[in-house]
Amino acid sequence: MPIFATQFDAADMARRLQDWLRRQPGLGGAVVHEVAEATAGAGWSNETYRVSLSPAPGAAPEKLILRLPPEGESLLMEYDIARQYGTMKALEGIPGYPAARVRWFEGDTSVLGRPFYFMDFAEGRTAADKPVYITSGWIHEASDDERRRLWTSTIQAAANLQKVDWRKTGLAAYQWPDRNRSCIEQHLDWWERIYDWGAGFLPDEPVPIVVELRRWLRANMPREETVSFVWGDARFANVIYRDFRPVALLDWEMSCFGDPEIDFTYIHFCHRHLQLIAHGGDIHAPEQGGVPSEDECKAIYESHAGRPLRNYDYYWLFNAFRIYCVRQRIAGLSVKWDTMALDDAMRLRAVPTLEWEVGTRMTRAGRA
Repeated sequence: MPIFATQFDAADMARRLQDWLRRQPGLGGAVVHEVAEATAGAGWSNETYRVSLSPAPGAAPEKLILRLPPEGESLLMEYDIARQYGTMKALEGIPGYPAARVRWFEGDTSVLGRPFYFMDFAEGRTAADKPVYITSGWIHEASDDERRRLWTSTIQAAANLQKVDWRKTGLAAYQWPDRNRSCIEQHLDWWERIYDWGAGFLPDEPVPIVVELRRWLRANMPREETVSFVWGDARFANVIYRDFRPVALLDWEMSCFGDPEIDFTYIHFCHRHLQLIAHGGDIHAPEQGGVPSEDECKAIYESHAGRPLRNYDYYWLFNAFRIYCVRQRIAGLSVKWDTMALDDAMRLRAVPTLEWEVGTRMTRAGRA
């Protein structure tokens, strides 16, 4: 389950969902057989359940996925599940972009206490954050050729998103509100609000590398030559794979507009972040066999996207800042809810495994 999930009564949820489904067109005899938690090893914000149902008595059961926003405060300060549903609906059927098909959305909170939506169940596997896929599980046990296929196909899927005509698909509504400022400036505004909110529940002890990173990101905002719809959470844990190729891309709560390099660099940043965690911060830990080098991955992306990567280090560091903000938010909520000792919360928000890498990349990138 996601870290901010609530307890649920499976039988009660099944009953409520069955009553709701029977009010939908063509589903007057729907039967809900089971509701079960669907996530294991990953998950940050959505509550996700696997639902077995038959559209009519005696009909063969089918599996669907039910998603709800967390109850109360959660990872994100603003959470719009209707927007997630709309995003997935807009992306359905676009060639080269494997979005899971969504079925129904319900905004009336009287049914389950929160809005929710159903989506098709996609058969396949996801990369676990816990235990980290780098040191255990199906990716760790794969052949070098299989891991290379996974990387190459995921990079290509990320590159495909920038080709989506967001004006024709209805995604233009997700543009940043201020058209007179760059997307990256508004990205930074949004994430800094998350970081500063968390600081209100913690001692006034700034993390030096975060202070420097915030200053550097503001001082070196790149000119945006290309702006497209951005997934926002492009990492292996949010992809369902079959035969080491994506069949469904998940988790659209951070989708927005910006430079498409955000998604590509996030794939790399998250992998490096988890690699450092898996190996206790060892910056020289060996890479898995078959994983393309950073330069090889850049070449794959540029070839598939048809454009050069101009600001790789900047957006890698921007994604690092996002993780600092996420950790700060979790630390702040943990102290607010009294679910974590203060010393542990302070260590959590510092993300010590990242400090050397972030400092090195800022120095390498130079600029202001």
